Amino acid sequence: MLSSFLTGDAGVYIFTAIGVDLVATSFFQFKKAFYKDFLKKFDYESISKEKRRKTIKNTGYLGLIARGIIFAILAYFFIRAAVEHSTSDIKSTPDAFVFLQESPMGSWLMGIVAAGMVCYSIYVFMMVKYRKFRT
Repeated sequence: MLSSFLTGDAGVYIFTAIGVDLVATSFFQFKKAFYKDFLKKFDYESISKEKRRKTIKNTGYLGLIARGIIFAILAYFFIRAAVEHSTSDIKSTPDAFVFLQESPMGSWLMGIVAAGMVCYSIYVFMMVKYRKFRT
């Protein structure tokens, strides 16, 4: 039932909307990294050790860029499926990594994005410990 709904015209509109949303999400990840908005979540000035401050800054920056790349690839899949009216052939996040791997210089791209995702994980762990909560 649901699969037949998504393969019709409604599916094209839904996939287009999802694709546009993923483009916006990708842009937002890049914007947060570029303007270093992610540092606002921390009581950055109270972290006394410079090494920890650099870890938060660098892992957050690289991790958000990697997330932006993955969201952009997923947006490409959704928009392409909508344009080609092949919404039943939609790809998933693992397919985004396959897409990277099969591209020219795929091994390098895969390594960079994988390292970025590891950085994002470290950033999230640092956020758990040093996040600033409003009272």
